[in-house]
Amino acid sequence: MSSMKIRVSVEQDQEHLTHHDVFPLHTSHYSLAKVKMDEFFLRWLALPHTAELVKTIIEDIKMGKTVQTPHSPNFSSKQFATTSFTASPPSPPSKPRSPTASLQTISHFAFASGERPPKSPTRSPETSPSHLNRFASSSKQTADDGIIPRFYFPDRSDAPAKQEMQQVSEFFSASPKGLTVETFGPIVQRLCGLPSFFATPLFKRIDTANSGLITQDMFLRFWRSDIQGKSTHQRFFNIIKRPQNSWIEPDDFRPYLKALLEIHPGFQFLGAYGTYHERYTDVVIYRIFYVVDRDDDGRITMRELRKSNLVETFLRIQDDEINNVRDYFSYEHFYVLYCKFFELDGDQDFVITKEEFQRHDSHSLNKRAVERIFSNVPRRLRAKEKDTMVFEDFVWYLLSEEGKMSERAIEYWFKVVDLDGDGIIKAVEMQYFYEEQVHRLECLNHEAVSFPDIICQLNDMIHPEVEGEFRLDELKKRRHQAGTFFNVLLNLNKFVNYEQRDPFALKQEMAQNPDWSDWDRYANVEYQRLVMEEENTEDSEEIRFDEMDSVDPWGHSGSTFISEAPF
Repeated sequence: MSSMKIRVSVEQDQEHLTHHDVFPLHTSHYSLAKVKMDEFFLRWLALPHTAELVKTIIEDIKMGKTVQTPHSPNFSSKQFATTSFTASPPSPPSKPRSPTASLQTISHFAFASGERPPKSPTRSPETSPSHLNRFASSSKQTADDGIIPRFYFPDRSDAPAKQEMQQVSEFFSASPKGLTVETFGPIVQRLCGLPSFFATPLFKRIDTANSGLITQDMFLRFWRSDIQGKSTHQRFFNIIKRPQNSWIEPDDFRPYLKALLEIHPGFQFLGAYGTYHERYTDVVIYRIFYVVDRDDDGRITMRELRKSNLVETFLRIQDDEINNVRDYFSYEHFYVLYCKFFELDGDQDFVITKEEFQRHDSHSLNKRAVERIFSNVPRRLRAKEKDTMVFEDFVWYLLSEEGKMSERAIEYWFKVVDLDGDGIIKAVEMQYFYEEQVHRLECLNHEAVSFPDIICQLNDMIHPEVEGEFRLDELKKRRHQAGTFFNVLLNLNKFVNYEQRDPFALKQEMAQNPDWSDWDRYANVEYQRLVMEEENTEDSEEIRFDEMDSVDPWGHSGSTFISEAPF
């Protein structure tokens, strides 16, 4: 019946229209519209409220009552006719010329049945026409005032506020006078959802009067300002940062890392070595900002924190073995970074010169790349004197050198090779660095690959949009090959090792620890080597005093450590 009414309505409309007024109505378009309307009509008939409506209408007809068709207050058949067929005269309400009535009924009952988009917090849950009218007028008034009501609440907690307050009361019921620092740990971990070693520094932050007790009122003030209704990331962020800042600075982590060193059983062996506490803290902070601080401005924002795994790693470290947490906290990784720097720092003043830096890894790094690094191109060096590097600079370099698959490392070396800073590594820039590689290979009696062949191999490896031109995003998409790309141009030892690699041994090594990064594998091998050298040094303490000058503190013989490049 509905389809017949629609067809008659369309035919009547066409009688009043000429070809000067509207475009011809194609049969195919009408057929598609008819199919869609039939689909809407059948869907409306299947709604549970439709059966009740039909039953009510039939009963009203039997009783002789006047039947009123439900309608939408914001959408009339007159408006539909005027919008769709502008040349058609407005049709009287008793004889609708378009399927507007069916559409209105479908729209109204689709909303009434609960099949609707998420509602705004200010919308009334009732769906009667009167309430819809009231909502329409209030929405219009809000729009006229230029105020958009809030509809997104990112910090809303999953647990009800009353339940949380009840848990707070339960914690303080056993200690009416207040909690001490010893009894404050469970409330930090179980109620605040933060690492347990946060208890001591957080206790000092809340107990501003240094009374040694935190009362329920004191805790509730802190709770409402920094914890209640916040996500875990927001809670972590609010507690670590200073109250007046909207970002986290490097020194903000120090009290919490100090508490970790004092409490975690994995650091008990460092109890008598206070100096290494400070060095370990420095390395952890350097690594955190290397990964999380994407702008390298010394500040971690809430957005950067959410995109990282820092909060999850902090929660994991409290219950796991210290060396199992390879991100940020591994003591073995700290040991490798510290010893590698100490090997180069001859006078132990924690500053190395350009000449000392070049000795790293037997002068494997391209000298032209060294010049770019000490010219503050990939990153501004924190050393005060020219052509020097402090420990933080070396940590950034070594993490980038041995973990070239990371985004930070790719950005680091891309800046080194991109001589003109236009965001494209071109053939002439690659040739500038490869010329020295060829010279060094010839000095070592190695056969050098021609530069055109190198370009062809790199094109096949990275697949740039324009051959011979490599952009940063293209290297990030091929991050597993990005390390080889930079090693060919900048690192002689790794370039030679790549040419002489055993693909089967490499595949076996990758299969042993598939979730390890290149930096993880390097740190593991170097840690084993350094420990072995230290043990050999201890075993040879009975060596004659006059032979001590030929042995360095790390077990290298005097001829092993190369002070100058052999070419």
